[in-house]
Amino acid sequence: MSDKALAPDHAQRQRALDPAGSFIVQAPAGSGKTELLIQRFLRLLDTVKEPEEIVAITFTRKAAAQMRQRVLKKLGDAGDPLASNPARLRIQTIDSLCASLARQMPVLSEFGALPETIDDASELYESAALATLGLVEEAESENADRAAPHVERLLTHLDNDLGRVAALVADMLRSRDHWIRHLKRMDRRDLEAALESERKRVCGLAKKLYPGTDAGSTAAWLALAESLLTKEGGWRKRSPEGRKYFDEGDVHEPLRRVLWSICSLPPDRYSNAQAEVLEAIGALLPHAIAQLKLVFQSRGQVDFTEVAQ
Repeated sequence: MSDKALAPDHAQRQRALDPAGSFIVQAPAGSGKTELLIQRFLRLLDTVKEPEEIVAITFTRKAAAQMRQRVLKKLGDAGDPLASNPARLRIQTIDSLCASLARQMPVLSEFGALPETIDDASELYESAALATLGLVEEAESENADRAAPHVERLLTHLDNDLGRVAALVADMLRSRDHWIRHLKRMDRRDLEAALESERKRVCGLAKKLYPGTDAGSTAAWLALAESLLTKEGGWRKRSPEGRKYFDEGDVHEPLRRVLWSICSLPPDRYSNAQAEVLEAIGALLPHAIAQLKLVFQSRGQVDFTEVAQ
């Protein structure tokens, strides 16, 4: 093959196949990322004695099945005997990998026999949330004494709407993999520092996508974003610059998304009332997690997050 026939990113693709290194590949849809991953998987298989030593992880069962099929076809075309023993290929979802590890460590995982893992655990989150709010009604319970003031604070904040508070706690439990590691640092200073860090990150990304501006502060970026975007987040066609970006199509879509996220940023400081509510939520969440574990035990079911944790 001549140099002219090689893809422009041929050198990068070849580098990503090197078993001695680790790589992150970022490219648009249809550019061949999956094929590159398959080639690397096959290259790695040549370096080990047992095929089980190499693991390819995807997020969905569909993606895992498609990748397995393509790997098996290439192995079959090459006459590799592994093609007739597909069970030895470890191409699986991240949830499947976590479950297999938990099964191998019943004591450390604190599961014993692995419970049933369910796709939709909404009912379990709701049960745990209601049980958490119900702690205030338990007589002479240490957990109730600790949880009661925080439940009362949230109820006051949400106009004594028990359903809304329960839904809030259930939603937090559903996304607990995002915050459970930060529970001990959920005070006002840490949360405001996280807000400030996120504002700087988003504005820094905007600077890379829009290098011609002298905007520095978040307020300056916000003013620029509002001058270019409508309230719905689209380009302002009445603005000459906004019209230019609109006419040039999807090439500026990353910039539009970043500018729109700047418009959606919360204030960098909480009011005292907001801080009190956040403190109540942070203090109540450990009780909610404990109640969720009790629900898991009683139902013999868990969600994928629990297996991963």
